[in-house]
Amino acid sequence: MTGHARPHRVDDVIRAGEAFHEVIAGLPRPSFLDDRRDAWTYGDRLAWHEPVPPGSTAPSVHLPPLIDARRPVAAPEQLVHGDLIGNVLFAPGAPPAIIDWPAYWRPPAWAAAVVVVDALCWHGAPARVIDRWAHLPAWDQMLIRALIYRIATWPAAGWAAPPEDAYRPVVDMVLDYAGRRRGG
Repeated sequence: MTGHARPHRVDDVIRAGEAFHEVIAGLPRPSFLDDRRDAWTYGDRLAWHEPVPPGSTAPSVHLPPLIDARRPVAAPEQLVHGDLIGNVLFAPGAPPAIIDWPAYWRPPAWAAAVVVVDALCWHGAPARVIDRWAHLPAWDQMLIRALIYRIATWPAAGWAAPPEDAYRPVVDMVLDYAGRRRGG
């Protein structure tokens, strides 16, 4: 396979994810999603206020305010790719190729929010990327859940301690954005 991940091409990664999710929209929910017991499953279920598997993650000072900011979401769920930013390959003259598919049953907007959160934390994306995708359903809640998911899974990345400093400005930005959306 040719091509390279381009995490700085946030909008192109999200658009490729949207096209991918549109193609797979009719697939049924795989039963293996109920059997997973890993850090990513923990983070996903914590983000969506579902029972978490045993063996919780290490705490982070950022999780409580994000968990407090969760609100109910009524958005259609389907099979989605949960880690697009490093798994969309771009090659000249070819459409984007999506690889390494970690499957989740969530709204497609959540997958886009994970891209935005990753881009803000790790790839120097400008804050305005949040507003560019604000038309997506329940966008503020998707961002909150994407951050909970990523922060709660930090032990799986092999870090000895959570990268609190990388998350701090993004958590503040997302909580401020969500507060403005709620009018508070």
